[in-house]
Amino acid sequence: MIKIFAAISLLSLSTLGYCQTYNYKQHIQSVTTVVDGMNQQDYHLMQKPWVFLGKVIISNNMLRKDFQPFSTKYGIADIDTVVFSSIYNGTAQLKFKQFPEKSTYLTFNFSEKGKIEGLGFGYPIFIYKNKGISSERHLTLEEKRNRIDSIFLKYAHAKAPKDFSGCLMVTKGDEIVYQVNKGYSDFENNIPNNDSSIFLLASCTKQFTALAILQLKERGKLKLEDKVQSYLPEFPYDKITIEHLLTHTSGLPDYFELLNKHWDKTKFATNGDVLGIINQHKPKLLFEVNEHFEYSNTGYVMLSLLIEKISGESFGAYLKQNIFEPIKMQNTYVYHRRYEGDTLKNYAKGYLYSSEQKKYQLPESFKTYQYTNYMDRITGDDGVSSTIYDLKIWNEALKKHVLINKASTALAYTSHKLNDGSETGYGYGFMLKKGEGIEDIIYHTGGWPGYSTMILRFAERDESIVILSNNAFERFDFLVDEICKVLLK
Repeated sequence: MIKIFAAISLLSLSTLGYCQTYNYKQHIQSVTTVVDGMNQQDYHLMQKPWVFLGKVIISNNMLRKDFQPFSTKYGIADIDTVVFSSIYNGTAQLKFKQFPEKSTYLTFNFSEKGKIEGLGFGYPIFIYKNKGISSERHLTLEEKRNRIDSIFLKYAHAKAPKDFSGCLMVTKGDEIVYQVNKGYSDFENNIPNNDSSIFLLASCTKQFTALAILQLKERGKLKLEDKVQSYLPEFPYDKITIEHLLTHTSGLPDYFELLNKHWDKTKFATNGDVLGIINQHKPKLLFEVNEHFEYSNTGYVMLSLLIEKISGESFGAYLKQNIFEPIKMQNTYVYHRRYEGDTLKNYAKGYLYSSEQKKYQLPESFKTYQYTNYMDRITGDDGVSSTIYDLKIWNEALKKHVLINKASTALAYTSHKLNDGSETGYGYGFMLKKGEGIEDIIYHTGGWPGYSTMILRFAERDESIVILSNNAFERFDFLVDEICKVLLK
């Protein structure tokens, strides 16, 4: 398959799903031409909207090899929705008349003028049209439960490494529609996952970090427009505010690369160490503040430091006292397994599949993933571990404004605007899919070697999906997408 870079986030939607803040006419024409060529199995036509270099490198035979078997199997494809993360990336959702339940996603890389530079099959975009009041009969909860079970069984019982290990919960209001556990929290000892298995949330931690910042704002301890430097004097960038960190618009470079280049990997790095390296080397910002959106783990590492500096407590202690304990999340922790040792009971260790050994192994067994050791103490972008039932409590607390007030919640769920007025599709710690004619979705994903996680809510429908995997389940996007479609029936 021709390689592409996947889109990261939604900018802004009109009724058809096209971005409102930029003229995407040429981009849309390129997408349409490609799909027309695929439908007609005319690979000269499919090649037409590529940039010159792409036409040279990507031959008609390559396109035929990749797309002819697909179009032969599924027939004519219609473009349902096109979503752009920037002028350089977009994803088209395709529907098929012969297979109405199937969706396929083509992800495009564009030149600035809308010519194609890369193309490949992509991932669900979680855009669902809001049909409003419909005369169609809605599925009962029991029917939804049965359909979700069929979907789960289809994905869960594949052979390794495409099987599923973890927990899944679907809710409607406070009621559990579907809940299942599968696989092992400890593959070496065949200990099965259960209702209380504790999973690393990876980047879903950002929800908790952002909420802690909003709590401190409500208590008058900070303002979102405050400069980070006013709290952390060694922070070398004088234009970056707390809000820039929350919204991934700071332009800070990736701390993964900084640690890889400058850190002694025999030692556990801390957030303070990340700040120290930034202060020492003062790497150039990727862009001027609020000019672009670029997902930044570094920004949330700095937010964790701010929480500690302002509250006078460790990140873990603050979350425990101000979030976990007040709403009785009794099995949720900031926990560093490699640093602290296996001290937490019922912890679901994250595993990767070794094709050589033909079994699941811990990431530190692989040379490629040694960074999981020396980055184990970093917090803010990662670090919270929780259970499927505690995350149900978390969703309910957000819905009922138990931890922050309605005004703060509204801020967290508002898509941030860049200097040019375009929307990023990200609030404060929450990914957002909002727009005219589509279902309102609030969610976050997480990924770390051995873990894949997602917390998703249909805000207006009061339905949620939480999926926690400890075997790096690669197809959880497709699993969640199919479940979403059942909930909307």
